Amino acid sequence: MTVYVLALVASAFFAAGSVIQQRAASHAPPEKVLSFTLVIWLARRPLWLSGIALSTVGNVASAIALGAGNAALVQPLQVTRLLFALPLAAAWVRRSVPLRDWMGAVATAVGLAIFIVAGRPHQGATSTAPPLDWVIVGGTILALALALVLIGRRLDAIREAPLLAAAAGILFGLQGALTHDAIDALETGGLLTLLQTWQAYGVLACALVGILLTQSAFNLAPLSASFPTLVVAEPLAAIAIGVGVQGGELNLSPITFAGALVGLAIMIAGVYVLASSPFVTGQLDLLERRREEGLAYRTEETLEHDLQVLSEELDQVAAGGARPSWAVRSHQHLQRHLDRIDEELVRLSELRADISRHREAERVKERTRALTPQEREEFERYDLELSERERELDAGARRLEQWSVRLRRRVEELRLEPGGEETPPRGGG
Repeated sequence: MTVYVLALVASAFFAAGSVIQQRAASHAPPEKVLSFTLVIWLARRPLWLSGIALSTVGNVASAIALGAGNAALVQPLQVTRLLFALPLAAAWVRRSVPLRDWMGAVATAVGLAIFIVAGRPHQGATSTAPPLDWVIVGGTILALALALVLIGRRLDAIREAPLLAAAAGILFGLQGALTHDAIDALETGGLLTLLQTWQAYGVLACALVGILLTQSAFNLAPLSASFPTLVVAEPLAAIAIGVGVQGGELNLSPITFAGALVGLAIMIAGVYVLASSPFVTGQLDLLERRREEGLAYRTEETLEHDLQVLSEELDQVAAGGARPSWAVRSHQHLQRHLDRIDEELVRLSELRADISRHREAERVKERTRALTPQEREEFERYDLELSERERELDAGARRLEQWSVRLRRRVEELRLEPGGEETPPRGGG
C-alpha cells in the first residue's frame, strides 16, 4: 500500500511542477517558441526552476515506486498526474474546472490505465539491443517527433500545442528507454564506460529537445491543451520502444487486445474533449494574436539582418568601380536580394493585419462574455501587455519599410550609373 501512495504522491508533485512551469512559460516572449533561447529565458526565472524541482522530485519518487512495487499496478497510477494538474491549473487562475473537462481528464486517465493493464507490458530477456534495432526504432521515433512539429507549425496555437507536447512525450519515452541501457553501462563498467556509450548522449539530447518542445507547448496554450498528450505519449512511446528494441513483451490475447483497443479509444476521446474545451477554444483569438506577434518579431529580425547585408553589399559595389560585366551580375544579385526583402515585408504586413483582426475579435468577445472581476482584470492586463508589444512591432515595421525604400533607391542609382550597363529590374522596382 505504501508503494501505491508513493506513486500517487509522485504524480501530484509532477503535476504541480508542470502547472508552475506552464505559468512561467506562458509569460515568455512568443518569438522564443522552438528556440533554445526560450529555455535560457526560463532558466533565469525562479518560478520555472521551482516547477522543474517539483517535477524532478515527482520523477524520482515515481522511479522508486516502480522499483519497489509491481510495475503493472504502479505504472497505471502515473496517469493520475493529469487529474492532479487540472484542478491545480484552474486554482492558479481562480476558476473552477467545468464538468466537461473533468470528464475528459477522467476518460484520458482511465483509457490509458486500461490500455496499460490490458497489455501488461514487461521486460523481456534481452538486455542489450542490436545497433540496427536502435537505428530503426530510434529513427522512427525521431521522424515522428519531427513530423508532429512540422505539422503543428502550420496550425493555430491551440492545435499546435498538443502536437508539440506529443512530440515531447515520445522523446521522453525514448529517453527513458535509453536511460535503461545507460544505467546498465554504468553498473557494468562505471562512469568512464558510460561516457563512452552513445546512449548517454542520446539521453541528454532527448531531455534537452523534450524540454524545449514541452515549454514551447506550454507557451502557446493553456495546460489542458498540451498536458494530456504529453502524459499519454510518453508511456505509449516507452512501451513501443521496449517491445521493439529491448525485448519487452505485451501479453495480448484476443480478449486483452480488445480491452487495449477500448482503452485506447477512451483515451483518445478524453484527449479530444480536453483539447476542445471552451476554456481553450474560447481563447483562440487571444492565443493566435500572441503567437502571430512572435512570428512577426522573428520576421522583423530576419528583415533587419537581410537589410543590413544588402546595405553592406551596396557599399562594396559602390566602392568597387568594377568592370561593366561584373556590375551587371552584382546588380542582378542585389535585385534578387530586394525581391526577397519585398516578400518578407509582405509577410510582415499580413501578420500585422492578422494580429489586428484577432485583437478586435477578442475584444468583441470579451465585451459579450460574462467574466468574474478576477478574469476581467487578467484579460485587461494581458491585453495591455500584448498591445504594448504590438506598438513596438508597428514602429519596427515602419522603420524597416523606410530602410527598404532607401536601399531600393540606392540600387536604382547604381544600376543607372554612367560607365556601367543598365540592367532592367527583375521585379518589384
